[in-house]
Amino acid sequence: DNLVTKAKQIDEMPEGRDKAKAKRVFERAVYIVTKDYAQFKIDSEVKVLWTYVKHIVGIFSVCLSIAWILQIILHDFTNVSPFINTLLIDLDKTFALFAIIFYGIFAYYLLWAAIKGCVRFGLQIPFIFRIHPMEPGKTLMSSFLFNTDMVMLVAIVVTQFTATTFSGYTNGTAVNSLFQTYVK
Repeated sequence: DNLVTKAKQIDEMPEGRDKAKAKRVFERAVYIVTKDYAQFKIDSEVKVLWTYVKHIVGIFSVCLSIAWILQIILHDFTNVSPFINTLLIDLDKTFALFAIIFYGIFAYYLLWAAIKGCVRFGLQIPFIFRIHPMEPGKTLMSSFLFNTDMVMLVAIVVTQFTATTFSGYTNGTAVNSLFQTYVK
C-alpha cells in the first residue's frame, strides 16, 4: 500500500529534478521489494537441511574472515607474528598435503570473497545508481564482460596478495619468486 501511495504522489508532482529524484528512489525501492519477494518465494521452498548447511558455511566463513583479518594485522601491518605462516609450515612438516589444502582454502576463500565483491560492485554503486547488474537470465553481454574483466583483474591481485601474505610458507616457490622479485 505504501509503494502504491508513493507512486500516486510521484505522478502528481510537477516535472523537474525533484520528480526525477523521487522516481529514482521509488524505482530503487521497487527493485529491492521485487528482489526480496523473489528471495522469499525461493526461501519458502528451501528444505531445512539446506538452512543448516548455510549456517555451517556461514560460521566457517566468519572463522576464515577473522583468521584473514588477524593475519593481515599481525603479519602484514605490524609484522609481529607470522600467524598462519607458522601453521602452514608446521602442517607442511607433518604432512605436506594438509598444508596445501589449508593454503588452498585460504586462497580460494579470499578469491570467492573478491568475486562476490565484484558482483556486488557490478550491481550497484552505493546510494547512486546501478551500473552492470548481474541477474540470472537478465544480464546483458556488456555487463557480463565488464564483470568478467573485474574478476580477471581481481584474480591476479588475490594471487599476489596471498603469495605475499604467506611468504614464509611460499618461500622458494615460483609464485613467490615471481611476485617478490619481478613485481615488487
